[in-house]
Amino acid sequence: PDGTKMSKSRGNIVEPDKYVAEYGSDILRLYMLFGFNYVDGGPWNDSAFRSTVRFVDRVTNLITACQTALRSEEYTEMGRTDKNLLIKLNRTIKSVAEGLENFSFNTAVARCMELTNAIYEYLASGGINAILLYECVYKLVLLLAPMQPHFGEEWFHALNPDAHGSVFDEQFPAADEKYLLYDEVEIVVQINSKIVGRVTLPTDSAQPDAEKTAKHFVAGRKIKKTIYIPNKLINYIV
Repeated sequence: PDGTKMSKSRGNIVEPDKYVAEYGSDILRLYMLFGFNYVDGGPWNDSAFRSTVRFVDRVTNLITACQTALRSEEYTEMGRTDKNLLIKLNRTIKSVAEGLENFSFNTAVARCMELTNAIYEYLASGGINAILLYECVYKLVLLLAPMQPHFGEEWFHALNPDAHGSVFDEQFPAADEKYLLYDEVEIVVQINSKIVGRVTLPTDSAQPDAEKTAKHFVAGRKIKKTIYIPNKLINYIV
């Protein structure tokens, strides 16, 4: 907690037992994976456990929402919102797999949190597809299972009550390449390297198309140079 490396000689060791007793080993594990860079570590912070608990509760609530949707047989036609969620799911799968391989556990957890937020936004949008919701929640559980083995097992069997095996008998998700790019992207508009707004463009738009969409930000000023990075930003030097 004092920002220095734990050492018996300094007497600043944090014992895990009380945290396991209060929160359980999975919450302690998730706090350590998300709260610190694996190599650099960081200062211990008891208050951060609350946000870890909230995240686990949110995932648990998604399990319940998924069960309800499947029972009510909500099967809307797949639309743009559904495709965007599929893209978010597959980009998350790719990022989490890379994070686990590279010991970037905090990044892997962060991507799972972002996917959780995206699923909640999908639920709030109305007109959900229960099969898509199940796919996203099920794969979220598989992504979290290596980092949340006990919760992962419970979540898996809640989603699959007839399953006889373990969540760790399941195949780890693989990203579907066709769902890694959005049809549209939001790019930053800058004038003299200062952000003045954002515009939405088709993915991989050519520079003339980007300039046409963002030209109203220049408001008649003489443009000396235009810097365009596809799918990221356009910067007018005036």
